[in-house]
Amino acid sequence: MAMSNYDISEQITEYKDELEEHASDGGLWHAELGNILADLDKPFESVNDWLDVAHRASMLSTIFTAGLQNNKAFRDEFESIETLQWKTLNTPPVDDALQDSLVDKLYIHNPQPGDKISITVGDYSKYVGEKLVERALKDGVTFQFGVSDTNFSRLVLKHVDEDGLDRMAAKAIEASEGLTKRISSIPIMPDYDLIDMDKDKQIAYSQKTKSISERVSSGDIFFTLTKIPSRKDAEIDGQDYDDYVKLFFEMCDQPWDHIDKAHRKLISLLNDTKELRFRNDDGTDLTMELTDSEGKDFTFANSLIAKNVPGSEVFSAPRKDSLNGTIVAKGQFNYFPGKIITNLTLHFKDGHLDSFEADDGAEHFQDFLDRHPGNRYTGEIGIGTNPHLKQHVLNSLLVEKIGGSFHVALGHPYTMTEYMGEAVYLNNGNNETPDHWDVTTMLYGKGGSIEADGEIIMENGRFVDPDLAVLNEGWAAVPVSERPEYWKDFTGYDRSTGKPSFGAPKPAP
Repeated sequence: MAMSNYDISEQITEYKDELEEHASDGGLWHAELGNILADLDKPFESVNDWLDVAHRASMLSTIFTAGLQNNKAFRDEFESIETLQWKTLNTPPVDDALQDSLVDKLYIHNPQPGDKISITVGDYSKYVGEKLVERALKDGVTFQFGVSDTNFSRLVLKHVDEDGLDRMAAKAIEASEGLTKRISSIPIMPDYDLIDMDKDKQIAYSQKTKSISERVSSGDIFFTLTKIPSRKDAEIDGQDYDDYVKLFFEMCDQPWDHIDKAHRKLISLLNDTKELRFRNDDGTDLTMELTDSEGKDFTFANSLIAKNVPGSEVFSAPRKDSLNGTIVAKGQFNYFPGKIITNLTLHFKDGHLDSFEADDGAEHFQDFLDRHPGNRYTGEIGIGTNPHLKQHVLNSLLVEKIGGSFHVALGHPYTMTEYMGEAVYLNNGNNETPDHWDVTTMLYGKGGSIEADGEIIMENGRFVDPDLAVLNEGWAAVPVSERPEYWKDFTGYDRSTGKPSFGAPKPAP
């Protein structure tokens, strides 16, 4: 049965009120404004139709908030570049059942009617976005909806003036008031060609909206995040797209109860550790202290799939001034979409990143460092534990989860004092910068090791404790009789390439 748009979300009512104020002065967007105001008053026939209207309304709202409705240069460039439209978003070539399972994991925090949540999706998340909104509607939850479009965001920042930037930031902060939970499903690299970014305005906007990111890092806003690979991601990583997406969904479907048990033992060991040392055959040799300046121990958080999908990792923080040595991180990296850096070498002295080298894209890394002095210090140390990925990839969500890897996050630490109901100490004081960027280094396949107070806990990229075998072998460490049907013929990972293999089902133990 058709319903009014306004019965879906109060966000639509706000769009209507705002856009009606501009009805007599739509500027260069007069036709689009008239069309959207007419569509806002029509009953919708499906959630998909509503999401299309919501997306178009949000784009116009941003244009008017930024004061760009009469900016011809902006309008002309908008017409010349590729931006996203809701109805043409891609959906990954996998069964609906796999996507439904991903929706369940993203919605794991079970919002209640008293919650206010935001749902942000990008390309390859059309199905996922629609199902998330349907869940929120069913539960009677107040929600906001948005589409992440890198080109549109960059174009707005390119043309907006200082007053418009202030209005945009104020509006974002106002929209976040009362927000309790945030769900995001966005790609790393869109398939379209990206326009250049105005670095100064992007930095200014990040600083003006820093209070929002601080609420996320503190845990005040509970978040779940996924980044479904795009075809561009697969191209950059040299993988067949269908195989890449299959790998992604298999990473989401690991033996989480077993991994949780292994995590708890690993965390118990790490929480008693004062010094960590990481080494690999590429030349990495890095030490760090896990106590603060007053001798208090930082503690590790148990990250499964409640916040990042897919998981998993354990993470904490080093003392800000304690990193010494070198990281040699082979592979491709990016903080800014489209600005790829190849093969990073980082040199730390007393916590400070004194120098770096890159085979390609060094200027993009320098741009990140120049954003804030705090970006030369580390806010997080993490150890990836998803056994189903054992090779470096560009996707920033997946890469930090690689089994047999570690990452340091340059910039802001997490400031939450509890993680999934357990007390944690993660804040090492590098709080002035709003940025947080994980740089992952492979240990698996690189002769890599981790030492905890001189004791080797990982050798050749594999944990040595038999109780942590599931972190090395995934479902292959679980008795066949206890595995779901999909994984019964899984035989493990190639020791040299890390590739998963499936064969004839093993006899029941």
